[in-house]
Amino acid sequence: MAAPEDNIEQTIKVPATVSIEEYEDVKKMWAKQYTEGEVPVSRTIKTRADWYTSDIVFITNTLNKLLSNDQKLKDEALDSLGYILPIFTINNLSQEKLLVYLKAKLEAAKSVREKLAHEEEIKEKLKARLSKENEELVDVPLVKKREKEKTMKIEESEEIPEGKKSSPPQQTNP
Repeated sequence: MAAPEDNIEQTIKVPATVSIEEYEDVKKMWAKQYTEGEVPVSRTIKTRADWYTSDIVFITNTLNKLLSNDQKLKDEALDSLGYILPIFTINNLSQEKLLVYLKAKLEAAKSVREKLAHEEEIKEKLKARLSKENEELVDVPLVKKREKEKTMKIEESEEIPEGKKSSPPQQTNP
């Protein structure tokens, strides 16, 4: 019996009967589904993260059983695949292609998990950084200085040089 592995998908090779393009298409399809598709809400799945995490565990366990030498475990794995694959799909795929399909789906789920975890980590760092910046900043209320009223005053001041002082103009009578 194969030892249970968390990274069982690494032991599965893409056979010559499946093109790399087909494999990548399935992987991209599932990655898109996990990021944009409607979450199949159930008793145990409430969020997008619950969904792909549940699929990671389920597919990993299923692949471990399918690769087992124990026929009973293999049969159990095939029976449980109805959970994620329609029965007609299971019947139309050879075991080799079924393993590759599950490998692609598992890798898609893991890549979405890593991508979203990385995005969440960046958001948390940014949030912490903004919070720290806000703590360092001190709000100083703006106090508007009152301006003195500006008035115009015209002051008459004429300086007359010393020698030219004259008496006020005299009025003449006609």
